[in-house]
Amino acid sequence: MTLATNRLLYLDNLRSFALLLGLVFHSAIVYTESVGYAIKSVETSIWFDHFCYFIHAFRMPLFFFLSGYFSEMVWSRKGWKIYLNTRSTRLLLPFLIGVLFLAPIQYYIMHRNKAGQDSYLEFYIQNWIRGFDGLSHLWFLQYLILYCIILVLFSNLRENSFFQKLPNWLIFFKYACISFFITLLTNLFFLKGTKFLHIDPYLFFFYLSFFLVGIFSYKNQIVFSGKSLTKFQLLVLFIVSFVLFIVFESIEKSDPLWMSPFWGRELKRSMHIAIASLVAWSLIYLFIEIFRRISNWENKFSIYLRESSLPIYLIHHPISLALAFLLLPIEISVFYKFFIQTSLVFLLSFWIYDVFILPSTLMRKLMGMK
Repeated sequence: MTLATNRLLYLDNLRSFALLLGLVFHSAIVYTESVGYAIKSVETSIWFDHFCYFIHAFRMPLFFFLSGYFSEMVWSRKGWKIYLNTRSTRLLLPFLIGVLFLAPIQYYIMHRNKAGQDSYLEFYIQNWIRGFDGLSHLWFLQYLILYCIILVLFSNLRENSFFQKLPNWLIFFKYACISFFITLLTNLFFLKGTKFLHIDPYLFFFYLSFFLVGIFSYKNQIVFSGKSLTKFQLLVLFIVSFVLFIVFESIEKSDPLWMSPFWGRELKRSMHIAIASLVAWSLIYLFIEIFRRISNWENKFSIYLRESSLPIYLIHHPISLALAFLLLPIEISVFYKFFIQTSLVFLLSFWIYDVFILPSTLMRKLMGMK
């Protein structure tokens, strides 16, 4: 398969799957025991912790990897001018709209959850007077915009051929090494949670490694052009990924990344970052292989999911938080609350998309759609 002329449909479907997984993730995280979030339930379950740590291990790295891959696809096919134009309309405009109208909802719900009595309009005005609290779920778009700028400024990175003529499993191991060394070096200077202009340097450079690898993967026509794994190799990859995840969850809890890596923690921190890099790439590789087998097709539903991905990402998070706020006082099992919240998030998000966004040219443009 020639990557420059053929779109790999299973990557589109994998990206849509990761999006839908995010809707479930933002419901589950409310009911975890040890994962911090904007709003938390008093009643929790360790099963939600396991689920959220698993999703956290690979979902955002996968998004940034695919973003780098598709960014390079647009650049290679249409040139840098069209690349900049499409990125500005697809990322920058919805980011600004989200900062103005969607992100403040999270901080208002947090305010109300702490017994605040202000109306939303009063809170919104005060929020901008004192300087807005944060970007909420829009941090992803902020990082992606900055990565696209880096791609333009350092376009020679696109010509790197360091990974050519290697078997796929070895390529992914080298990818893990890139993520490890970039992240370890960053952690020597910046701890997780340290922010400058709403940017966490630790996470910024960790995810940047996946974006850059996505560029290399398309430019060098590797990873996706080789043969699929055999069933036995896929089984081995599944077992390895599962074992790595168990270690990852344990070390994530025992070595908080907001603590300094020095004063006796150097070895454990190095292991922590190495495991985080390895589990992310092993799970990315695993899901790529699974979707290559079962989802290399396109139909009306897959196109619908692909086109709706960004609007659904933008609107689902405040909906999920609002539902959690309403459900928390109800005395039912957390599993029932999770099921109700997740179901309503899907229904309301796609209903708003179908009724208010999809039919409107203006709303489609504001949401970054074609």
